[in-house]
Amino acid sequence: MSIGEFAGLSRLSPKALRLYGELGLLPPAQVDPDSGYRWYAASQLDNARLVASLRQIGVPLAQIQLILSLEPEAAAAQVGAYWSGAEADHAGRRDLAGYLVDRLAGKRNVMYEVKVRDIPARSLLCLLRHASSDQEVWDLGKEVIGMLKAQPVPVPRIEGVAGAAFLAAAR
Repeated sequence: MSIGEFAGLSRLSPKALRLYGELGLLPPAQVDPDSGYRWYAASQLDNARLVASLRQIGVPLAQIQLILSLEPEAAAAQVGAYWSGAEADHAGRRDLAGYLVDRLAGKRNVMYEVKVRDIPARSLLCLLRHASSDQEVWDLGKEVIGMLKAQPVPVPRIEGVAGAAFLAAAR
């Protein structure tokens, strides 16, 4: 079928089909060598509709190419993983938008409130790790405490406010 007919059936524009053909996502079944006119097979409609649907939810073209190359179960997992990340990003933007609305409306919001206090000088051990779950943060805390306990000499006491070791975590 012609590119126009295929575009109508697949919910993709001819311009998008040309781009996806150049990228190897949806190459035409046949290209006329003289005119360069593109022809598509009916068997390509499922992939074209999948591409259209993935684009509607914002999946990047490079990730769509990966999804198309996978077995159905792995492709489904990839789409699920993409969507989980998209929802997390959206939730963060929603919270920020709410904060901005409240701030601009003159409401007081504690989301970004900062308090300053003086504490005695002390030494600080910093260890930066990227954790993607609460369990990873918990495991990191146990690892740091284990490292401190494994020292051949006890960790020196530091003058200042006494208290338990703490772990500051941000996700």
